[in-house]
Amino acid sequence: MARHIDPNSFLFNAWILFISTVSFSGTLVYVSSYIAPWGKKAVSIVTATLATALAVGLCFFAVLENDVESVFHSIFFAIGAIGVSAGIVSGNAATSRELSWHESPEHGAGKNYGDLEM
Repeated sequence: MARHIDPNSFLFNAWILFISTVSFSGTLVYVSSYIAPWGKKAVSIVTATLATALAVGLCFFAVLENDVESVFHSIFFAIGAIGVSAGIVSGNAATSRELSWHESPEHGAGKNYGDLEM
């Protein structure tokens, strides 16, 4: 028998909030990468902080509601948020290093990849 999902429940609202936050933060990081190199780093750090704070807040409210299922899902949110945040920050750090290496004059800035001196 399928369970009925109550749209006013904590768990339903937590899922919607979590998915919205991750989607919005991903869009911010993508858009900021076209603005400036420092914008991508700054937004990724802010995004990581917000996602982790959101997940910790969800855990806190789940404990206050004393709902075991919500606590379990909130712990899943926290692990997911920390994983997504770590992925965003490390991905941006790797991209920044790669771009700075290829754009530096001593490594052939402005040349094609095939023209780089080894």
